Amino acid sequence: MELIKAVTETSSLIASCRTRQELFDCLTERTCYETESAFSLICAGKGEGTLASLSCSHGGQDDYALNLDGDILRFLGECGDYVLCQGEGRSRFASLFLRPGMNSAVAYPLASGERTTILLILNSPGERGYDGERLTYIDSVCRVASRALGRMK
Repeated sequence: MELIKAVTETSSLIASCRTRQELFDCLTERTCYETESAFSLICAGKGEGTLASLSCSHGGQDDYALNLDGDILRFLGECGDYVLCQGEGRSRFASLFLRPGMNSAVAYPLASGERTTILLILNSPGERGYDGERLTYIDSVCRVASRALGRMK
């Protein structure tokens, strides 16, 4: 991946989105493509774990299990930073793996309010699917998307 080019292109596409749904669809498609992920999802949830899928890339809406526990959702909303799960030591965040055969996951909070958190979740079958360059890309475009979401309210 050419990091600067990928971030610039995705940021331009995000800036051109007129609705939240356009932004969600753009972000799932672009992050999945640029990070070579097998699956990408944007969901919104409340602290007690009630979730709704807002956009999905690669594989359709019925081909995954969205069962994040409320503690993980609250943690991501409160910390405001991403969570990376790869290989060993992923048991606390096992619910971030949305399909069988996924071995790496990233969850990035895009927005967090009093009651609702909006997350981007990416999954990869690779044991080390997200390296420094991919994480930098995800962080950069998610910051752009978060600012765009704030303007769309």
